[in-house]
Amino acid sequence: HDAFIITKGGVRWESEQGRARARTWCDNSPDYLARAIEDSLRRLRIDVIPLYFVHWPDESTSLPRVLDALREARHRGRIQGYGLANFAAEAVLECGPATGIEAVQASYNLLSEDAELEDLYRFGWAGFERYGYGALAQGLLTGKYGPDTRFGDDDRRHRLTQFEAERWPRAEALLGQLGRIAECMGRNVAQVALQAARQSGFVEHVIVGIKSPEQVHDLCGLGGWRLAEGDLRALMNAARQPARTVAG
Repeated sequence: HDAFIITKGGVRWESEQGRARARTWCDNSPDYLARAIEDSLRRLRIDVIPLYFVHWPDESTSLPRVLDALREARHRGRIQGYGLANFAAEAVLECGPATGIEAVQASYNLLSEDAELEDLYRFGWAGFERYGYGALAQGLLTGKYGPDTRFGDDDRRHRLTQFEAERWPRAEALLGQLGRIAECMGRNVAQVALQAARQSGFVEHVIVGIKSPEQVHDLCGLGGWRLAEGDLRALMNAARQPARTVAG
């Protein structure tokens, strides 16, 4: 009960295929969202969801209908707040916070592209709480992988662009800078990459996958220290991200 629980819905899949091979499709219909919210409440064993995201837009449900469904769920006391994940920036900004949208969720890490950064900057300017997923670039910013790493077709990373060979020079330069700062601070590369994302000014929160108790320990320790402004700027420069939004 001390945790602030966030979950999301709006994507369906054929679970028997496994995550990497599964056929998935978006379903933001009010009927499905209502059912998904009830299913989440049952699985989480809670009475109300503090913050609920719709995971992806679909092609057949308009954004006003999605927002109507979320407002109805909030009216019925099933969720307390709601946000949108991976929706087009223009559509979200056109709606604005006045429609009840509290938060947005989008990809962010030190290798994010200029268009992604611009959207996040505009979301912040509009007053949305920003949640960045993929803060470690699906493991690339842990320092565990190199240009020769290959993933099998049962690992979704085999189709992700950040692991393509032609993108490696930028990642290599960034990992070198992360490694130098981590060594000086007595931290690991992943911790420094996550702290840089937290202090970047592009997001208020980072979303991280956890696979072991050790990773939980690493994450819990992030609140007790910060990167020096000079180190943060060095990382942003190595990442080729603009410094105008850097928070020291």
